[in-house]
Amino acid sequence: MSDALSTTDEAGLVPTGVVGGWLVADEAGLLRMWLWKKQGSNDVSD
Repeated sequence: MSDALSTTDEAGLVPTGVVGGWLVADEAGLLRMWLWKKQGSNDVSD
């Protein structure tokens, strides 16, 4: 759970991440961060 909390904290959505509504709260930001981390943080052009 620590990893998930860390991800939501970086996006600034700690409470929404806990309730599992993070996709709705910041779908673009968190999904991009998730993909960015999975790809090895190699392409973050924002």
